Parts: sequence; C-alpha cells; structure tokens
Amino acid sequence: MAHEKWMSVYDTLSSEWFIEKLQDYGTFETKLTTLGVDIYYISLLDQVAELKEEIEDNQALIVAMGDTELFGRFKEMSSKEIADSIEAAYKEAGAGMDGTVIRAAYEDAMQLAAMT
Repeated sequence: MAHEKWMSVYDTLSSEWFIEKLQDYGTFETKLTTLGVDIYYISLLDQVAELKEEIEDNQALIVAMGDTELFGRFKEMSSKEIADSIEAAYKEAGAGMDGTVIRAAYEDAMQLAAMT
C-alpha cells in the first residue's frame, strides 16, 4: 500500500495538471522569466523522475530479494562500499598532502553527496 501511495505522489508531481499549476505559480507569483520558469519546472520534473526510478528500482530489489531486512543490509553495504571508494580516491589524489586537508575535503564531498 505504501508503495502505491509513493507512486501516486510521483505521478501527481509529473502530471500535466501539476506542471501547469507550477508554471502559473512561477509566472505570476515569482519574478522568474519564462526561461527561468521553464528551467525550474524541468529540473523539478527531472528530480521527480530520478526519485521515482529509485523507488521502482528499490521495489524491484525488495521483490527479488524477498526480504526488506536483507534489502536494508544490502543498501547499507552498498553505501559503505561507495563511501570507502570515494575516501580511497581522495587519499590517492592527495598523496603527499596534509591528511587533515584530505579528510576535510572528503567529509565535505560526503556531506554534499548526503552519504554521511
């Protein structure tokens, strides 16, 4: 049931009705130009499409694994692997530099990527 609710939200956010309301809001309630409104709603649609795809992919993985707890552990392990790879790349790129500078750059990158 929760999955269907999420999908209906994404469907609403990408519906022609919502896009028209968003364009009206951007045109009449903000100081955006027509180009600015277009960029605004297109970037929103791109984000909605990406998030919807992520939900669909996660749902497919959950169904394939047959266990939401196993899926949770899989996501944790995947995130850790990605974080470890990024950290290794920063260390390699900064070989010979001050370790605290490298660590700070890595932590900034991880925060930007919402990995920590």
